[in-house]
Parts: sequence; C-alpha cells; structure tokens
Amino acid sequence: MKLFRKNKDQGMLHPFILRVLIRIDNILKSWAGWLQQKTNGYSQKKRIIILILFCAFFVTESIHVVYQSFNKNNNMHHAVTFIKPVGLLNEKSHPLISEKEFERIHHFKLMLDSLQTNSKIKFDSLLSLRPHLIDTIHLLENLYYEQQKNRP
Repeated sequence: MKLFRKNKDQGMLHPFILRVLIRIDNILKSWAGWLQQKTNGYSQKKRIIILILFCAFFVTESIHVVYQSFNKNNNMHHAVTFIKPVGLLNEKSHPLISEKEFERIHHFKLMLDSLQTNSKIKFDSLLSLRPHLIDTIHLLENLYYEQQKNRP
C-alpha cells in the first residue's frame, strides 16, 4: 500500500506560462544569433580583448559604487538636522510648534533658498531625494501661523 501517490500534473506548468517562456526563449535565441553574426568577423584574440575590457569596465564600476557607499565624505556639504515630524491633524488635537522649532524650519527654508540661487544642481538633487520637502515646509509654517492666531 502506497501512502504518498505521485500527482500526474506535478511537473507541468500552466499552458499560458509555458507559451510565454517558449516565446522568451525564442527571442533570446534570435538575439544571441544576431550577436553571433556581428562578431563572426572578429578574430579569437580580438574577442578575448573585448571580453577583458568589458569585464574590467564593470569590475571598476562595481568597485567605485562599493567605495562610494562606504565613503563617509559624500559630496553633500550641507547637513540637514532632524526636524520633529508633525502627526496627522485631528479636530481635537492641534500640533504645537514652538518658536525654536519654527526658527529652525525658517532657517532651513532660507538655506534652501540660498542653495537654489547658488547651487542649482545640489538643490535639484535634494528635491529629487525628498520630492515634497518644500510643500512640507510651507505646511509647517502655515500651521505655526494658525497656531499663533488661535492662541488666547
């Protein structure tokens, strides 16, 4: 008596997936044939030199990426200090932004404005890393001004 019977469909793929895989395989084979035709005129020595140059280029680039990831001295000369995040607004609770925090936010906004006029590349790279940074600064300033209006 067998306890575990083999399923007949165990090794089979779904027909759609199988057709997609066969199509991808055919595309890769035709691409490989096209590349083979392009390199048929090259000598064995020339192919080896091209392969070595290709490998050297990518090894060099990989080493550069690894080095830059461990390098503490990045090209970013402006240190951004932590600003306490404000939670979502409920009607019952209003965030309290102190004058000291508002001064830090305002100073950061002035620094961004000077960065925009002096170094457009650094400003654009900063905004690409933090897309909604300026909107958040405006929101925090508006919250502070509303808070000042509503104070008794």
